[in-house]
Amino acid sequence: ASSPVITSMETTAAAASAPSPSTGSPQLTPQPPPPVPAAAEDPLVAKEDGLTASMEANLTCMICHNVFYKCVSLLPCLHNACAACWSDCMAFDTKCPQCRLPVQEVRRNHALASVVELFLQSHPEKNRPEDELKEMDARNKITDESLRMKRKRYDESEEDEDDQDGGSGSDSDEECPECIVPGPDGWRCPPIDRRHINCAQCWHPIPDRRNDSTCTRMQQCTSCAAIFCGAYLASGCGTFSLQRQQATAAGLGLITTFAAHTPFATPALPCVEKQLSRITSLTVTNLPRDSFAGNVFEQRVLLDFVRSRGLTLNDAFQTILNRVLAKEITDERFDGLAGADVSKAAICWRCINPLISSLLYKYRESITSQLPDHIKQRRNCWYGQSCRTQTHNANHAAKLNHVCAQTRNPDPHAS
Repeated sequence: ASSPVITSMETTAAAASAPSPSTGSPQLTPQPPPPVPAAAEDPLVAKEDGLTASMEANLTCMICHNVFYKCVSLLPCLHNACAACWSDCMAFDTKCPQCRLPVQEVRRNHALASVVELFLQSHPEKNRPEDELKEMDARNKITDESLRMKRKRYDESEEDEDDQDGGSGSDSDEECPECIVPGPDGWRCPPIDRRHINCAQCWHPIPDRRNDSTCTRMQQCTSCAAIFCGAYLASGCGTFSLQRQQATAAGLGLITTFAAHTPFATPALPCVEKQLSRITSLTVTNLPRDSFAGNVFEQRVLLDFVRSRGLTLNDAFQTILNRVLAKEITDERFDGLAGADVSKAAICWRCINPLISSLLYKYRESITSQLPDHIKQRRNCWYGQSCRTQTHNANHAAKLNHVCAQTRNPDPHAS
């Protein structure tokens, strides 16, 4: 007869329940405990660790490779560094350590400093020792909100040194035209102690003659302080900087960043003479489209007033401009114009429309008492000139006065 098949589990159970030879009663054999499965990694913890690492990477100084301390931004490239680290670097080289572009100005980055402060509160182990912070404060040379960099003197020794080092960004790549031949007024850069400034559009150097009383050629916008070579060289340089072409070809995206974060001219056009215009030569024939924040009703009020007085827009513009130049009107928007030399004051093409809009707004403020009763007796809008409704709601624009300061929430759409 065939015997039944006994599985291993049944065999184990039978052996465990077999009677003991000594006692005759079943005895259970102890079994090892089942293995404990490894705890699965918490996805939230992993995500938080990845976020921390990403934040730290974006809050790390490119020079000391630690979290920023008193962060500053380098213009125009907008790379960031610790104030003390850049103070050490600029003593030897005024080019950005990361992209090697010439640094024109250094500004404190308060927004990024706030992010760093919150990051260090959440991760106190990333804080530097107190003695290191004191040592960095001692090295910090940037004590104001911003610092404009002085261009190094251009001389043969610097050029030779760059050539020996094999640097592709030496000053010899972009020579000042008047270092070679005299300009139209006979000026030529002296053989020693040459001082240059860089065009905000093409970065080519031109002589720094901003304080030269004999110079009649325009170099700088009186409103935004940007430098342009087009008007100074009369016909303009007509070309782009070799450095800018190389940076764009490398895909650094500098053109978009440069135009979006600075008041300088857009680098989409070569430098031409019309980059700058004398303020005294400006003639206003039409209102800029965005004047009075696009409020068509307020624009019409101004036009009706000047016509009723037998004036033109240009008359109104020149009246208020002369008062600003004479410091009779103070406004932070006109700080660059107040007290400026009328014969030398210049405005760049990008600042022209904002300047005209701001000055005509100021003129409209000054004539409020002379307007018809149904205009001057309107209630002020809570949001004043910052109101967004005035641009698309004609009834709201006509019912309330918007040529006034904002008296409610700084953000018109905040709750």
